[in-house]
Amino acid sequence: MNPVVTNLAESDGIMTFTLSGVNVSLANALRRIVLSDIPCVVFRTTPYEECKMNIEINTTRLNNELIKQRISCVPIHISDTNFPIENYIVEVDKKNDSDIIDYVTTGDFKIKDKNTGKYLSQSATRDIFPPDEITGDFIDIARLRPRLSEDIDGEELNLTSTLDIGTAKQDGCFNVAATCAYGYTQDPVLINDKITQMESEMKAEGLDADTVAFKIKDWKLLKAQTINIPDSFDFKIETIGQFDNMSLIFKAAHVMLDKITTFKKDIQENDSLITQTDTTLPNGFDIKLIGEDYTLGKAIEYVLYSRHYDRSSAKSDKSLDFCGFRKPHPHIDESIIRIGFKDATDKSSVIAILTETCKTLEVIYNSISEYFKKID
Repeated sequence: MNPVVTNLAESDGIMTFTLSGVNVSLANALRRIVLSDIPCVVFRTTPYEECKMNIEINTTRLNNELIKQRISCVPIHISDTNFPIENYIVEVDKKNDSDIIDYVTTGDFKIKDKNTGKYLSQSATRDIFPPDEITGDFIDIARLRPRLSEDIDGEELNLTSTLDIGTAKQDGCFNVAATCAYGYTQDPVLINDKITQMESEMKAEGLDADTVAFKIKDWKLLKAQTINIPDSFDFKIETIGQFDNMSLIFKAAHVMLDKITTFKKDIQENDSLITQTDTTLPNGFDIKLIGEDYTLGKAIEYVLYSRHYDRSSAKSDKSLDFCGFRKPHPHIDESIIRIGFKDATDKSSVIAILTETCKTLEVIYNSISEYFKKID
């Protein structure tokens, strides 16, 4: 497996590239991580026990929970997750004393250094909570109705919040990508050959040019999509804004590397994660992946399959009779890789094979990350 990234380009904020030389499970792991596992700076407002926001005054038409939910969706443009966020607090204090409707937006956010008591400059705050690039508007939080009389004040919102680190797996508000998708790379040579063949057959049947053109167009819409280059995928990435597009894939690759390192360490230090299977599978072992799912599990499964099971590959030693991955239930935070050996095997051999599998995956994802590494 030799991953190659080609056709890397960015236009109108959308990055596209082709990743080839890897199995679909390895490409899909990147997509899953971008959508759910990249840590970023967030406003954590749920659950109640972990809420970092304190609302002092809220006379708007939105209750406190709605205000919290809306603010937790605001992207915080701090790309360095090692930034000392514990030293800062975000404040909002706005009251409508006018006779027209006003709005609380991210433009009203202030950031205070808790150690010095000083506020960040407006330009620094705008870098963290920027306006929309197209409209120049800030994100609306709530509407403040105006003062109606001497005795009826205008609406007011006053709150403070510290910052936290979160991922989209914890809360969909913490997502970092507006778009992250891939599809198989179409094979233009085979598609053109098929079109030429179809044209010849339809002309031989006496169909007119308009009918031929219509049928070819119809075929391109669906059937042509199934003619693809093996192990090649066209990606499309669009960031929310906390990180640039290149950084999303770079970070995704390194999140995967962290997962691989943790799994390798776990099986080497805790062999109780490896047990003999209680099924009829001879020489079978179950390997538990704690806190992991298809992202890591399917990648490990594929390498085990290709290196130790695949009967059609000369690179496979064919030492396995079975290899599979299973996550018993979405709410259970662990999954299982089950392997069955041809010959009787002990735990040390299982650990050795899994360690070698992890090393293979590390080489692959290190190679991918290099394509998206920024050059200062």
